[in-house]
Amino acid sequence: MHIVISTFSIPEGVSRDDLVEKFTQSAPIYRDLEGLIAKQYLLGDGAETAGGVYVFDNRAAADAWFTPEKIAWAEDRFGKITLQHFDVPIDLTTSPPAINAHEK
Repeated sequence: MHIVISTFSIPEGVSRDDLVEKFTQSAPIYRDLEGLIAKQYLLGDGAETAGGVYVFDNRAAADAWFTPEKIAWAEDRFGKITLQHFDVPIDLTTSPPAINAHEK
C-alpha cells in the first residue's frame, strides 16, 4: 500500500465553497482510477492549506497517476502543489476492525 499526500496554499480570495465546488467537480475522475483504494479531500483548519490524501495499492499505481501532465493540470486548478509519498507497512481499519500488514 502507498499513500500520497498533496498540499497547496489556498489562493487569496478563494473561499471554502469555491474549493468544495472544484473538489466535487474532480471527484468523478477518481471513481474508477486503477490502483486507487481511497481519496480524501483536505481543508486545513486555518483555511490556508488544502489538498488530498490518496491511498493506492502500490507505488507504481501512484506514479502512474501523478505524471507531470496530471501535476500540471492540478497546479493549473489549485496552484503549486507539494507531493509527499509514504510506504504503508501496516494499516488499521476500525470498520470493520482489522490490522493489515503490507509488503513493499
